Amino acid sequence: MTDVPVRVALVAALKGWKRHAAALLLIALAYGAASMLSSQVALYAAALVAFTTWMAWFVFTGVEFLRVLGV
Repeated sequence: MTDVPVRVALVAALKGWKRHAAALLLIALAYGAASMLSSQVALYAAALVAFTTWMAWFVFTGVEFLRVLGV
């Protein structure tokens, strides 16, 4: 077991503001491009980009959480 409390590991994992900003920027750019193209296919592609970005963010944050936790 590790001596690091879960709350401390969670706060440390969520401190990576560059990762959060990059994810938000990528999603905003995808939806911005889709709104300029104004087609259903572009909106669907933007949704796929948003989902993929969210999944990558989730995995990277989870890995960082486990790294700080010492698992």
